[in-house]
Amino acid sequence: MVECFKEGLYWRGLAHDMSKFLPSELFPYADHFICNIKECNCETGYYKSVDSGDKKFDFAWILHQKRNKHHWQWWVLPDDGGGLRAMEMEEPYLIEMVCDWVGAGKAQGKVSPKDDKYFETRNWYANHKNKMKLNEKTRAKIEEKIKWIS
Repeated sequence: MVECFKEGLYWRGLAHDMSKFLPSELFPYADHFICNIKECNCETGYYKSVDSGDKKFDFAWILHQKRNKHHWQWWVLPDDGGGLRAMEMEEPYLIEMVCDWVGAGKAQGKVSPKDDKYFETRNWYANHKNKMKLNEKTRAKIEEKIKWIS
């Protein structure tokens, strides 16, 4: 929320991840994390494997991604030919996603230097960018926002 507010996205900051309070997400998330708290991969900060082995949680995760446009997965369209097509993310959701990454880093105690807000976000992005199916324009905007140098 704080990072969205800094970007002037007040409503996005307030509404961010509200779907997690819906019973279809809240209960599976609670069950999964209470039962599997030791399985969090704190080294990468990425807690969700491709298949957690928890069907209720995996379904809640799909619901969460498809209910929240700030997740890049919301913008991925399965192609009838068997492939995937990444659509261009709309600006406010792209900014909210980057704010989410910055906030997650801070929540994990990874604080960037004061003169470089995106330092830790770039480190996270370097480790995860190849896992994300992104539209070329979306990727370029993300990389511009976090001051990515390839």
